[in-house]
Amino acid sequence: MAKQISVGLAGLGGYSNFFLSALLDNMPGNVQFAGAISRNPQRCARLEDLNKRGVKLFTSLEEFYNDLTVDLMIIPSPIQYHVPHTCVALENGSHVLCEKPVCGLVQEIETMKNARETAGKLVAIGYQWSFSRAIQALKKDVLAGVFGAPRVFKSFVLWPRPDKYYHRNNWAGKLQDPSGNWVLDSPVHNATAHFLHNSLYVLGDRTDRSAVPESIEIEAFRAYPIENYDTGVVRCITDTGVTVLHYASHATKERIEPIFEFRFENAVVSFADGKQEIIARFSDGSTRAYGSPMDDPHEKIRQTIDAVLNDKPTLCGIEAATPLTLCVNGGQESITEIADFPPDIIEKKPENDTFFLAVKGLKEMLDGCYKAGVMPSERGYALARKADPVSLVGYSSYPQIR
Repeated sequence: MAKQISVGLAGLGGYSNFFLSALLDNMPGNVQFAGAISRNPQRCARLEDLNKRGVKLFTSLEEFYNDLTVDLMIIPSPIQYHVPHTCVALENGSHVLCEKPVCGLVQEIETMKNARETAGKLVAIGYQWSFSRAIQALKKDVLAGVFGAPRVFKSFVLWPRPDKYYHRNNWAGKLQDPSGNWVLDSPVHNATAHFLHNSLYVLGDRTDRSAVPESIEIEAFRAYPIENYDTGVVRCITDTGVTVLHYASHATKERIEPIFEFRFENAVVSFADGKQEIIARFSDGSTRAYGSPMDDPHEKIRQTIDAVLNDKPTLCGIEAATPLTLCVNGGQESITEIADFPPDIIEKKPENDTFFLAVKGLKEMLDGCYKAGVMPSERGYALARKADPVSLVGYSSYPQIR
């Protein structure tokens, strides 16, 4: 008989619905969905299913743990609550699967680590590509030196977001929430964080580690009337001299699913828009296929459950997730000015009860920079404001006093 595991879910709205559907519809019989937390459970679209399954509902983590004990707590809370919610779960004897990023600020990471060590529990961070079989197979070959030395890693994603995306809560597009908690919300720190993290993770010198970034710069732009940026270009240099580039925007007409190109001494590894798998092309003309990192988005849940049941380390924990937060924090400080796209190149596209803003020519500009492996300012884009690179050596607090 398979070992049983009890699971709790800290949320029933927004991205929590991804985990809710997985727990209700896609988990094996040994997984007991014991309880969930929501300030307003009556708004949950799956409330009837929760009641039928006997899933208990609570309004806070504290109320949950006054009544239940679970083996694993899944935490898809907003960024600013990742650390406090994870600590409460650990203090009450649960392992944790916390959604990405690990937290908002690098100085918060030690608090989470200390709580993990005190509890003796596992903390996984939900960068789902890190748990995919395709990325694990690719990383195994990178660690084995199959491609030779890494040179340049690039990723590119265009995910248009409507105006209501920035009004879905009180912190979207902002540096801090109304209570003063830092979120540094941006496409790099939120929706497309997976893909910058993936470059760093594939470069990590262990299965459960990512590359160590030494310097970071971000050139930032915005079309929406928000505090932070909706379009960002990132350049990071790792401690082994690899250049990592990431191009992302929420303000284009075109949608481009994540693509990447990893250049090595003896091969180029790519994942292209519309293709189904990662392909390595070697200098001798041979190829190797790895499958798609998008095959099973629920793999991070299954892998974490397996790690808890069998006392195994997580593939992506606090340490592996830390470099992304370092890049976001230092990168925010590297921005000399967020460049506002002028109104005459912004198209407004009404759709249902909201609208999209799309910058004319932005897709072409970012695509050209991606292909050339440069920053917008280096390609002569007039609106770009050259960043002031920030050293991440010894970087331990945002904002850093320089």
